[in-house]
Amino acid sequence: MTSKRMSQLIAAASLAIVLGACAHDIKPVEIPMTSNPSAEVDSLTASVDAARNQNVDVLSPENFKNAEKSMKEAQERRARGKKGEKILESVGYGRAYLDRAQVASQKSREQLVDVIKARELAMAAGAAKYHNDRVSLDNDLKDYTHKIEAGKKIDRSDLTKLQQEYLDLELKSIKDVKLGEAKNLIDNAEKQGANNAVPNALKESQEKYNVAVNAIETDRHDVNAVNAASSTALASAQRTMTLLQTAKENKKRSPEQIAREIENRNTMLDQSAAINAATAAQVTATQAQVTAREQQLAQQRAQFGVVEDEKAKLEARAKFNRVFEQARAEFKPNEADVYRQGDKMIIRVKSMKFSTGRSDLPAASMGVLSKVKDVIGQLDSQDVVVEGHTDSTGKAEANKKLSSERAAAVADYFVADKAVGSGKIESVGFGFEKPIATNKSKVGREMNRRVDIVIKPSQTASAAPAPAADQAPATTNQ
Repeated sequence: MTSKRMSQLIAAASLAIVLGACAHDIKPVEIPMTSNPSAEVDSLTASVDAARNQNVDVLSPENFKNAEKSMKEAQERRARGKKGEKILESVGYGRAYLDRAQVASQKSREQLVDVIKARELAMAAGAAKYHNDRVSLDNDLKDYTHKIEAGKKIDRSDLTKLQQEYLDLELKSIKDVKLGEAKNLIDNAEKQGANNAVPNALKESQEKYNVAVNAIETDRHDVNAVNAASSTALASAQRTMTLLQTAKENKKRSPEQIAREIENRNTMLDQSAAINAATAAQVTATQAQVTAREQQLAQQRAQFGVVEDEKAKLEARAKFNRVFEQARAEFKPNEADVYRQGDKMIIRVKSMKFSTGRSDLPAASMGVLSKVKDVIGQLDSQDVVVEGHTDSTGKAEANKKLSSERAAAVADYFVADKAVGSGKIESVGFGFEKPIATNKSKVGREMNRRVDIVIKPSQTASAAPAPAADQAPATTNQ
C-alpha cells in the first residue's frame, strides 16, 4: 500500500470519528439566521444555569449533559470566530436538548417526588457541606433518572431507601448547623480535663446537648423548639469552658490569693449594692418631683383652658353682636326682620310672595335670600333651620304640606348656592300652627305667611339676655 493511499485512509477514519462525535439524535431548534449569535450563546448559557438550579442536571442527566456540551461547543465556536450560522447551529442543538431535558425532568419529578423533596430538605439544611455523602446519593439518583429517561421500571423499595438516606443527611446537617459549636466546646473541655476540674458543669452541658439532640430528632422542623434547645446547649457549653479556664488559673495561685480575691469581690458587691440603693432612692425622689410637676402643669393647663374657653365665648359673642347689627341694618323693613333668640339669630323673611298654592321660589325673592346667605357665611353657621308658615286660610293638612315644601325650596337654594352643607341645614313646615298675628285681619294673615330662618353660629357664645326689642315676637293662638 502506497503512503498516499495510507494518508487517505487515515484522513477518512479521522473524519468518521469527528462525524460520529458530532452526531445528534435530535432535531435542532430553528433559530433565525438574522439573530445575534453572541446574544443567543449568552441566552443559552443563562438557560442552562437556570436548569441546573432547578436540578435538571440530576433529573435528566443525559439530556442535560448533551445540552451543556452543545452550549460549550457554541462558546468555543464564538471564541474561535466561526461563522454565525455554525454558532447558531450549536445553540439550536443546545436548545433542543435542554427542551427535552425539561420534559424528561418533569417525568422524573412525578415519579421521584418524595425523593426530590427529601433531597431539597437536605440541601436546605446545609448538606452541601458533606460533599462525599451528597455526591454519592446524587449519583444513585442519577441512576434512577437514567432509567426513567430510558423508559425502564424502578423498584419502589429502592426509591424509599434513597429517600430515607436523603432525610438522614438532612438530620445530620441540622445537628451540625445547630449543635456543631456546642459539640466542639464540650469535646475540647473534656480533652482539657473538665471531668476533674469542673465535672458538674461538664455534666450539665452534656445534658443540655442531649436535650437539644432529642428536640431535633423529635421534630427537626419545629424551628422554635430546636432554636431554643440549641441556644441553651451552646450557652451551657460556653459556661463550662469559662469555668474550666477559671479553675485552671486558680490552680496557679495560693489559697491566700484566692481568698483575697473573693474578699475584694465581696467588697465590690457591697459597694455596688450601696450605690444601687442610693440611686434607687434618688430615682424615687426624682419621680416624686416629676409627678408633682406634672400635677402642677395639669392644673395650669386646666386654668389656661378655662381662660381660653371664656375668651373664645367673648369673641363669639362680640362677633354675633356685630353680625346681628349689620344684618338688621342690611334688610329693609319690607324684606325681613332680624331677631335674636338666645345664641341663635332669626331672620323673618316677609317678601317671599309665593304664588298661591305653589312652592317655587319667586324671582323677586332672590335678592333677600342672597342677603340671608351672606349672614350665614359670616357666622360660619353649623346649624340652620328653615321654617315655613302660612295663614289659617284653607285646611290645616294642606297648609302644613305647602309650608313644608316652601321651607324645603329655600333650604335647597342655600345648599345649591353652597351657603351651607346639606348635612347642616334642615327644613320644617308648621302650617298655621305658629301665628305671630291674628288671622282675622288681612294684615295679620300677611304677617303669618312667612319664612323664618334660624341660624346658630359655629362657635356658641354664652350670650347675655337680648333686649326686648331684639327678641322675636311670641306666637299667638288667634
